Amino acid sequence: LHKRELATKEWTKALSLNNECIVCYSSLGHVHGYFGNVTAAEAFYSKALNIALFKRAANEDLLALQIQLATSVVPIFFQSREHIQKTRQRFQLNMNNLLSSDYPGELRDPMESIGSGSLGYYIIYQGYPDDDILRRQHAKVYWKYAPMLMYTSPFLLHGSSLQSRSSVIKVGFHSAYFYHHSVGLLLQGIIANLDRKFFHVTVFFQSRNGVVNDNVAEFIRVNADKVVVLPNSVGVAQKQIAEEMIDVLVFSEVSSSHNKRLSLEQSTIIFFLYFLQHEDRNGRPDLFLAFRKTCEENYFVVSFFGIKLHLV
Repeated sequence: LHKRELATKEWTKALSLNNECIVCYSSLGHVHGYFGNVTAAEAFYSKALNIALFKRAANEDLLALQIQLATSVVPIFFQSREHIQKTRQRFQLNMNNLLSSDYPGELRDPMESIGSGSLGYYIIYQGYPDDDILRRQHAKVYWKYAPMLMYTSPFLLHGSSLQSRSSVIKVGFHSAYFYHHSVGLLLQGIIANLDRKFFHVTVFFQSRNGVVNDNVAEFIRVNADKVVVLPNSVGVAQKQIAEEMIDVLVFSEVSSSHNKRLSLEQSTIIFFLYFLQHEDRNGRPDLFLAFRKTCEENYFVVSFFGIKLHLV
């Protein structure tokens, strides 16, 4: 992890043993793309895709490679404003091509489709008026090829209401960064200080090859009413959150964690809030109470990057 030279050496060695190794080429695409060599990343993804097509690989694998190739055009750093504009145009063209195509099959595990383009994450830093348009296009690609992301919590389908289920609002906080990280540091006070006369607090720790344990993580665990550790599996995470029948689910960093953005626990909850650093650190209930009436009257669903996201 984070050892570029070693990773490149090992995958290149694997290719010398099998020059038709699809995962070797796609992995080299990941490595080169993450470290800024977009041209090399595209070449490796293209090679992987061509071999997969020749070998008649499973539709799911082909889809994952198509998406990895399409998003690989987005680097972390840009050389100029002109470079930014050209990248955005290519990204939009690639998304349009995916949306206008009818590739067979579907992604059973969207996580397998994430490449060096990181779900178009770095586009949001550019501050252009059409950022949301590009992100929505990308979301629609996943909506089309990964219908599992349209999952809706059963209790929402049954028309349950906040008032009929409990006298308190069940708030869930979800993150892969509940430790000494800006997200954990920001939310620990809110989680601890929400007035339990009004709220029941469930904390969802998103596991990424294990959960980080430090003083911030422990503080959050101790001050939560319930702690749930979620696996990397999108489908399992969706159902686990649905079982908790959360009224308000706070996605603490929608654009930071891949498994978070993809599982998005999407559509398992009623309301969605962004927490930025200017928000109240003392956990005042006003943030939620102001929206209670709306939540009771409108059971809208959320999905990643704004698709199927209806805010008041």
